[in-house]
Amino acid sequence: MKHKTILSTKKRVSRKGWVLAAGSLILSILVIAGLLQVNQKRNEEVFQKLISEILSVSHQQQEFEARNIIDTTQRSLEAIAAIYQTSDADPDSAWTQSYLKAVQNFNSVRDIRYFSADTLRSMLETPIPGTDPQGIENLLNGHPYISDLFQQKQYGTDALISISVPVIQNDQVIGAFHSILNADLLVNVPNSDDEEYAQNFLVRRDGEIILEPYGWPEIPYHLQTELEGIGASDSAMGNVETALKQGESEMMLIKGADNRALYITISSLGYNDWLLLSIAYPYEFKGYSKLISQNAAVLTASLIVFLVLLAVVVSAIFTRQRRKILHNQARYDLLAQFSDTILFEYACDTQRLTFTPNIAERFNVPADLILYPMNPQVEMPLIHPEDQPAMISMLNSAALSTGNSLYRLDVRFQTREGDYRWVSCQGQAIRERSGYPLSIIGKIVDIQDQKSKEERLIEKSSTDAMTGALNREATEARIEKRLSDDQKGFLFLLDIDNFKEINDTRGHMIGDQILIDLVQLLKSEFRQNDVIGRLGGDEFMVFMNQTQDPQAAIQKASHILNRLAVEKAGAFSVSIGIASAPLDGTTYDQLYDAADKAMYQAKRQGKNSYFLRKPQPEESSEKPA
Repeated sequence: MKHKTILSTKKRVSRKGWVLAAGSLILSILVIAGLLQVNQKRNEEVFQKLISEILSVSHQQQEFEARNIIDTTQRSLEAIAAIYQTSDADPDSAWTQSYLKAVQNFNSVRDIRYFSADTLRSMLETPIPGTDPQGIENLLNGHPYISDLFQQKQYGTDALISISVPVIQNDQVIGAFHSILNADLLVNVPNSDDEEYAQNFLVRRDGEIILEPYGWPEIPYHLQTELEGIGASDSAMGNVETALKQGESEMMLIKGADNRALYITISSLGYNDWLLLSIAYPYEFKGYSKLISQNAAVLTASLIVFLVLLAVVVSAIFTRQRRKILHNQARYDLLAQFSDTILFEYACDTQRLTFTPNIAERFNVPADLILYPMNPQVEMPLIHPEDQPAMISMLNSAALSTGNSLYRLDVRFQTREGDYRWVSCQGQAIRERSGYPLSIIGKIVDIQDQKSKEERLIEKSSTDAMTGALNREATEARIEKRLSDDQKGFLFLLDIDNFKEINDTRGHMIGDQILIDLVQLLKSEFRQNDVIGRLGGDEFMVFMNQTQDPQAAIQKASHILNRLAVEKAGAFSVSIGIASAPLDGTTYDQLYDAADKAMYQAKRQGKNSYFLRKPQPEESSEKPA
């Protein structure tokens, strides 16, 4: 009886043990399943966010390219028109036609032609392709004009747009320069070797698609038709129609029936009510299905490993940590393959900066892809010496902040060849629940091409097209900047003597060459950092700062007159007025007024001379021999 009781007790204990073990196992499975579900959801959110960021960058790049193509063409035409605004030359001359052909060789325009005002008026009754009466009226009223899409027989089935700017002489519109562009450039980044994740379209605010990635739509249709095709909800359709009316939208995920979906983003180009539409389908992304399947495989394997090693606590913890590290590394590697974007992680406690492997393809980084530690006392060849303090400051600010702000900084990274390229660094801190910063996760994007384009556009917009000198606005701005830094220097105002007579008797081509030759002489005479500009017509300005020696200014002026007499054999001469800062003023307007008066004093002396305002007795101006 006692033996049976002991056996019964053992059975009950054993049964309780199995129940506890089974309960623990079920509880563990439920806990792990819950954690896996949360982790899977988080991975999906991170992946969706990365897709959105990459597509947004792609859309912004296409928008920038489309605006830049139109703006660059319009500025080129305006620069050509400006040549005739300051002279009496005929824009319909043979020289103009050869000049226009040369310009076309360096631009993406198909054709540049000149139409006289009489021809424009005749087009009001009989427009040519790429024009319409309202656009011609704008040109005759002195305003540039960008046409809607059209086709022209000589260019086949290509979609085209035209850009026209007026030519104004003596406050009268005498004609217009007219150019033709391939409209495909508005929806396709030219010469792009990057993998395309989205298709770009040109649409109107009512949703009509007027241009596809490779030309005219074969059959007219609307964006709403595409959305209906995937079974989008009425709410999603309403959101898209609102975005079309407003002319802009953030990245939108439109879900339809049967797990079909697409991403769209919309922005206005600012011309003719055109909207740029980018559409991408999730299944088109390289590595999307691979990423999901590998995540599922890793998570399933983790569950099995955890259940097998449940009894061994230490081994389970070690395995979980190892799995987490491998999973994170795999995720970084996959994201590095997903795009050209470079990812980094900055560990706040160790000051260690780690990159994804794709950075080694272009930039000078250590073999282990780690910069350690990040502080000013340690040499970091990757980051330009001038940018290292700003980079360290950004990382420290992100770590010490209490919010979740996104930090951004443009710095220069050293390439494998040893030169530097501009990159954009964006990062955000990851914190514990207590708010303690653990690390900063971010991305690095190469923006060298964007920086170069911005610099070229700034340089082009500030330069006189004919002579290569600064234009009036750029000249004034740079002189004001120099005066704000150091209120010492001399302002030279030069005017070509009898220039109108030269144009009338020897021709405008000779006159133009004289303007060019004078600028070349000034550039060789003054320092490289001195400001040299053309104010308009035959009037030029030079600012020589960081000096108060009147003799230096007098010697410069005298040398210019002597060089013109010798090198140009008296082909032309100039009168020079000189103003001194701060003696004659400390602002551009004050110095310009003083130099202008001095220049007219030089004219009254018989021209081919200089005059220095308020000279000292030993600095009296005299006409050179």
